[in-house]
Amino acid sequence: MKKRYSRSLSISMPELLTVIRVIPERNEMVEDEEVERIGMEVAMEYERQQGRVPEDVTKENLGFDIRSRGKDEIRYIEVKARAGEGDVALTPNEWFKAKRFREQMRQRIQRL
Repeated sequence: MKKRYSRSLSISMPELLTVIRVIPERNEMVEDEEVERIGMEVAMEYERQQGRVPEDVTKENLGFDIRSRGKDEIRYIEVKARAGEGDVALTPNEWFKAKRFREQMRQRIQRL
């Protein structure tokens, strides 16, 4: 096959032919109920050790997992637990509650 070379070049704007969005095959945000349960236990125990009374509210879909009452404060805690390393993300409801509760909101990321 004979190579062909252009003999004259002109300066012009490039033409956009297409746009491609590449999404990696691996999904780092894999949910694991057992890991999440252990992460909750670790977070609840930590709150008890700090003299607070934690309450698991995960089933109520409040935008946080633990309501922890202390002497002069209430903490709202979102727990994210992963076995090893992995991405974490907040749902829109969790983000809304984090903005609403600001200083009272905590996010515990447990790497087990």
